[in-house]
Amino acid sequence: MTRSPRRGALVSALALLGVSASARAQGPVAASPVAPGAPPPGVAAPAAPAPLPAAVKITITAAPVQKRVLVFWGKRRLGLIAPHQPLVLQRPRDSGPLDLVIQCEGFVPVQTRAYTFGDKKLIVKLTPLDQKNTLLGYREEVPPPAPPPTGGDGGVPAPPPPAAPPPGVPAPGAPPPGVAAPPPGVPAPPPGVAAPPAVRSPQPAAGPDAGAR
Repeated sequence: MTRSPRRGALVSALALLGVSASARAQGPVAASPVAPGAPPPGVAAPAAPAPLPAAVKITITAAPVQKRVLVFWGKRRLGLIAPHQPLVLQRPRDSGPLDLVIQCEGFVPVQTRAYTFGDKKLIVKLTPLDQKNTLLGYREEVPPPAPPPTGGDGGVPAPPPPAAPPPGVPAPGAPPPGVAAPPPGVPAPPPGVAAPPAVRSPQPAAGPDAGAR
């Protein structure tokens, strides 16, 4: 028994309605979970970045240009900056900072620091010695201390000599006017005490012929 086209279309429509009703009864279809940080479906993941070089370059130049500029790392000499030829240093990446000292005759030494995070260029400004007072934080040099005075004790200067007494006033320790000075070896009497009378030496006795001619 053959089916008519109308009957076949009706059967197909009923089948579609049954599938739609079944899908509604089951609910919406859950989407597949996406990992955090992953690109959405249909988008290509970005390419991984290229690894960084293991060494970095530090290029050092000086201004104004001089004939001989030396670069030191502590006591170690790293190289020379020539006119129009900078000094290029290669250091391992992230190996720590370099505390450099740049020296040139007739100029103030310069202390600077270079980091090794990546390639770096340093331009060092040189200041002549006669213009060092223009630098920030410059301080005048303290003159050397004066030598200690000669004489005295322990660096203390000797006291000045006593002034001479006025005319008519005896000097300290001298006998008053009209009193003979004591002989050598005899101490002078204290002030307010009269000096003892002078002792005369005995005279030899006169002989019987004394006064005879």
